[in-house]
Amino acid sequence: MLEFLLKYSPVVFKEGNLTIKFLPSVLTLLGLALVIGLVLWLVYRKTTLRIKRPLKIAFIGLKFLVIALLLFALFEPVITISSVIPRKSSLLVLVDDSRSMSIEDAGNKRSRTGFARTLLGDGTNPGLLAKLEQNFKIQTYKFASEVQHIKDCNNLAAQGAASNLGRSLNFVAELGNQGLVAGVVLLTDGADNGDTDPLETADLLQSKNLPIYAVGIGSEQSEDIELAKVAANHSVIENSVVEISALIKNKMFDSKEVELELREEGAIVKKQTEQLRGAATR
Repeated sequence: MLEFLLKYSPVVFKEGNLTIKFLPSVLTLLGLALVIGLVLWLVYRKTTLRIKRPLKIAFIGLKFLVIALLLFALFEPVITISSVIPRKSSLLVLVDDSRSMSIEDAGNKRSRTGFARTLLGDGTNPGLLAKLEQNFKIQTYKFASEVQHIKDCNNLAAQGAASNLGRSLNFVAELGNQGLVAGVVLLTDGADNGDTDPLETADLLQSKNLPIYAVGIGSEQSEDIELAKVAANHSVIENSVVEISALIKNKMFDSKEVELELREEGAIVKKQTEQLRGAATR
């Protein structure tokens, strides 16, 4: 019904920005309202037929409404909506390439990287990238500790030692300062262990009007284990006993035994078996 009366669908009015092309000053509007009110009062002060006061007020109100709509049309209302110019804006696609993406807990027990390949398009079937290329210039990158440009998803190996979401989003912010970037599609399992807070960088992108379309990959209920923290003295005396404490967090590994290894330049110095207790073990 709204589309029939106003030409456009409700979505346009919801997403658009309504402005008035010809907007008189407040004093002019008040003057018009007083003049119209005075004219209506003079017209309806005496009527040919005697009518009840509530009905007279209703007629005056309807006339006010009609005149207000006519004035609104004369002021030339304009609704503005943002639209992407096809093939003019760039869309960045960032794919997590850290080791956690090799976990096989995605659909049909595929690895998370395998699921990402299928979702984006693996060469045999067109995927998300083919659809996005209809409206955007696509730039695809993989990220772990660093961000690297890739030609296609076959370059994903899930071998990165870390997953630095904050640094990856900083990379997007830098590109956004250099040219037309419509937004970023982020495919990740969310296992961030970088040194940069991704939420702060996301706020920065929001201030630049660069939207982030995050695609979560992997099961929310999967088994997971993490060496969350290691603490030791900054300096020690040679040949003295050194105490090292570690915090191990886990999901669904309660009461299981894990083997801890202390390494120096790749060589194993000591091994110790520890039984996990609850969600966190120190």
